[in-house]
Amino acid sequence: MAEFLGSACGITLAEIERCWAATKSVIWALDPRSFNDSSILAAFQAHGSQHGYPSPRTLWPPSGHCTNRQCARAISGQKIQVAEQRQAILYTVAHGPVPVWSIHLECTSCRTTYYVDYWERGGVRTYYDSCSGVVQVSEHKYIEVPLIEFWKFGINTAWVSFGNCASMYLNKYPFADEGLPAQWRFKASTLDGEEVSDAFLIISLLEDCNRRNTVLSVPHGGLQSQRFIKAIQERNLRMRLYGLPQVDHACDKCVRIIKGDGNEGDREVSAVVMDGITLGRPTCGVALCKISLASVKDRFCPSHQAQNSVCCIVGCLRVARPRFRTCDLNDHKNVEDVHLQRSSAAFQYKKRLERARVAHPKSSDPVDTAIHSLLDEEDAFEETYEIVGERVVPTTTDEPTQAEAARQSIELDVVPPIVQNLDQTQPKKLRAVFGRKRTHNEQILVAPCGVIIARETFFNAEAIPSIVEMIKNTYTHRHKPNHIIFDNNCSVAKHVKNDEFFRDVGLAVDVFHFKCKHSQTDTFCQENCNPHSFLELRD
Repeated sequence: MAEFLGSACGITLAEIERCWAATKSVIWALDPRSFNDSSILAAFQAHGSQHGYPSPRTLWPPSGHCTNRQCARAISGQKIQVAEQRQAILYTVAHGPVPVWSIHLECTSCRTTYYVDYWERGGVRTYYDSCSGVVQVSEHKYIEVPLIEFWKFGINTAWVSFGNCASMYLNKYPFADEGLPAQWRFKASTLDGEEVSDAFLIISLLEDCNRRNTVLSVPHGGLQSQRFIKAIQERNLRMRLYGLPQVDHACDKCVRIIKGDGNEGDREVSAVVMDGITLGRPTCGVALCKISLASVKDRFCPSHQAQNSVCCIVGCLRVARPRFRTCDLNDHKNVEDVHLQRSSAAFQYKKRLERARVAHPKSSDPVDTAIHSLLDEEDAFEETYEIVGERVVPTTTDEPTQAEAARQSIELDVVPPIVQNLDQTQPKKLRAVFGRKRTHNEQILVAPCGVIIARETFFNAEAIPSIVEMIKNTYTHRHKPNHIIFDNNCSVAKHVKNDEFFRDVGLAVDVFHFKCKHSQTDTFCQENCNPHSFLELRD
């Protein structure tokens, strides 16, 4: 250290000793953040590498003592003596990627290892209840929390992908690798979207645990992609059962004060809107199965992997041929041949060219887009083919837009089936499912100001019993809104007409659907769900 200070300051070792004796009490009392200066970083880059100090930052666990209350070393108050340092890259907001030493301590008494932002014992990784200011996303990569927060704003407000977050950051520091010491084994330019995604995920789970006054515990071993799955599922289950933290939200746009007439005092009136958003996440192809896929590229969940060997023609239960998705029946083989031809390179290049000619929207204004254009190239809806003699001809139908598909599902309450042609004089039709099945929609409860109160995944249909269950899960033991506005409330009202939970809740249909999609001859709807009947909802 003395040699480094002498080289950086241009003074002799004897002068270093005298200066340190005079200033050490002041230096030890300084806030470590005061060393986070560009000139200091430059001095370390120029003079520190040959002395083992690549930067002014060294990442340590928050404490040098074991925190296990049952540990003999912790009871006696002894410090941890076993330490190991590793080369690492710290991605910062102010100075870009910085080479650092990361230190972890091992308690030899209870076999607990303390890392920068978590400790590990018995194969379980437990994050500290207070954030250390950095998050470890791989064995030798750390990211500052302020940088993660900056990326979160871009992801949530500007549609920036995880990969583009990494790309923009590295483009800002194109020569980061050149500033690393020659003996450094890890490059700064290898940051990718998966690591940004992990940082986003970890900080979000830590914030959730902090709100609940608990700690985040996950498996220490295994793949990084699998480590947080159980924690995510538990968090999503809590959101499903108890609603989002904003479930009790109230503001001037969401609550209206109705003045009393003298005999009655003022009263509050609140309303929420329910609607379905057609996102279509990949899900298991077996009907009613809600088990998550092991990978978004899978067609079936781990429990139904045997379905991969079944013929893809709807209604056929024969075993598929090796390396193919259809059985050995001629018509079924021909259907797959046509499907593969349509998926060939020339066909895909043509589709990509057509897509490339469409400008990306530059604003957040909603656009009613055909659903197929929102899916990956590998995904496909249920395809229909006509057998004309020995030829297989794919049939073309006008695909619904997002809004049309949502309206159809609401009106029918089930996924609209493809009607088979019963006229034997017409060509035979076959349906095939080569792509992945997707969820029906994400159902949300949203306040008039735009705050999302609750969310639920509907796998197969926007069914009325599922709507009722979601509302009850959200508002049981909580303050219920006076009005829940939904485009199919006439069906909901019939379903819950004897349910005490909905006795004091108005179930109006929104004005657009009431005028355009609900029959004037439906007396129940006109009498019970007409939005004009609720005086407090009028402007």
